[in-house]
Amino acid sequence: MTGAAAFQSIASAYDQWFTTPLGQYVAEQETRQLRQLLNRLHPKTALDIGAGTGFATRILLDAGWDVTAVEPSEAMQAIGRQKLPTVRWVTAVAENLPFPDEAFACALFFATLEFVDNPQQAIGEALRVLQPGGHLIIGFLEVESSWVAVYRHQADLGELPWRVARFYDQQQLEIMVGQPAQEKRSALWLAPYAHPPYEEADRAGQRAGNVPGFSLIIWEKH
Repeated sequence: MTGAAAFQSIASAYDQWFTTPLGQYVAEQETRQLRQLLNRLHPKTALDIGAGTGFATRILLDAGWDVTAVEPSEAMQAIGRQKLPTVRWVTAVAENLPFPDEAFACALFFATLEFVDNPQQAIGEALRVLQPGGHLIIGFLEVESSWVAVYRHQADLGELPWRVARFYDQQQLEIMVGQPAQEKRSALWLAPYAHPPYEEADRAGQRAGNVPGFSLIIWEKH
């Protein structure tokens, strides 16, 4: 099963977890890091690759970017179109982007590469459509974190979308991009089954040296 097919089957329930108290906290922490990265960039044209139902797309839009969202799952995209009708939605896979060279000032993968069949090719396509001086941003689930340990257990139980997921660390992504990242921002040092107050659990996890559950890294295309 491909990543696109996995999300096609769970689209209707995908956003439900983010309405729970822990899901809301996770969303706030992840999007805070993305906003802080975007704040240093001048809003122009952005491509959200594997946009899903528009979780990160909305952050780009709110930051003033002219956003194109690519999503291969028609069911996920239908929800995204309803939530964000002003965004240009395109049905395509990350490995074969239907855009000319140097078409965008920013290309974003936000927890997407984990579900891409060929991440190396997807990154190559993102760099191809990125303008010189543009920025590639990759948000990823840290392979050595306790969060990924839970997702791998869920994969062992056959749960979607985790049974089709693969996880990476910063070094692997830098190798695929072909150069070191310029900046990294991380979030979620708390355990996946933490209890409120989540802020306190997060600070305690960071002090204890936990691997963060989620990180964002950025490159400038030369």
